[in-house]
Formats: sequence, structure tokens, C-alpha cells
Amino acid sequence: MRVVALFLLALVLPLLPFLLWLGRRKSRVSAADVADTIEAFLTAGDRPHDWNRFLESLLADPTLDAVRLRCRHLPEEFPPKFAGEYCSEAGKDVLRQAILQLRQAAPGSARQE
Repeated sequence: MRVVALFLLALVLPLLPFLLWLGRRKSRVSAADVADTIEAFLTAGDRPHDWNRFLESLLADPTLDAVRLRCRHLPEEFPPKFAGEYCSEAGKDVLRQAILQLRQAAPGSARQE
């Protein structure tokens, strides 16, 4: 029994740093990708797995990660009025505003100054 336990320990121990690294990996997405994700959630809210994955994934860009965190906390700041909703209409307005800002920040966006 000890031999099996030592064998498993010797097998798993070298993999531990790699497994921890996998758990901390940050997603590299663009502003346009984040805007698309939020827009898809607003227009087709029937894909909660995609939305939950977005909310739980650390983003490499700190600005985009701040948007993700803002989205994550909207239900607390703007509680839903009805069961099954993510947040109130005011929270959805925040999401719409985020989409506009992300689209303007995306490379190749048409900005005229």
C-alpha cells in the first residue's frame, strides 16, 4: 500500500506546478471580444454558460478585467426586479454603455476627432 501511495505522490508532485499554472492562466481577449460577449449575453441571455465562463475568467488586460469585474458585480449593485434576470434595467444600461466604450477602444474603430 505504501508503495502505491509513494508512486502516486511521485507522479503527481512534479505535475503540481503545471496544474497550478493552468488554474491561474489569464485569457487574452480583445476589447471587441469582450464587447461581443456582453452583447451576446444581452441579446441572447439563454447562454448562461458562456456568460459564467466570461465572468470567471481572468483577463490579461487589466482594463478589460476591470470591465469583467464590473459585470460580475452588477447583480449586487443593480438587483434584478424579477426572478431569472441577471440585473435590473439600470444594470443592463451599464452593460450597453460598456459595449459602446469597448467598441470605441477597439483597434480599427472609426474615431473622428
